[in-house]
Amino acid sequence: MCLCTDLLFSNNFIIRSRMNVNELLIKDGLATVTTINQIENKRIANEVVRKFIRAELKAEKSEKGLWMTSSIGIMDRLSNLKHKLRDWTDNLKRSLISAQSRITGYFGKKK
Repeated sequence: MCLCTDLLFSNNFIIRSRMNVNELLIKDGLATVTTINQIENKRIANEVVRKFIRAELKAEKSEKGLWMTSSIGIMDRLSNLKHKLRDWTDNLKRSLISAQSRITGYFGKKK
């Protein structure tokens, strides 16, 4: 089990994203990480919503023109975060496929 975890975490992207893998299941020579996307996507979404609400409340106390500027800036940032999240999930999928193939190679394929 240690070997599989080491292989999975040897990918720099997974280390950088600071995810906690709660469960690593090995069935038929393939490693499956459960709920990794759900945990990270929910964390990012909650963070974005909190920042949006804080900015809106802050702007609400200011003039109407400032509120409009703040809202436009927030929408730009949300758009950028959306693209970063898409890139992140694509990289994660490639990382997991790579880890699965390395683990499959180590344990051998069952016929």
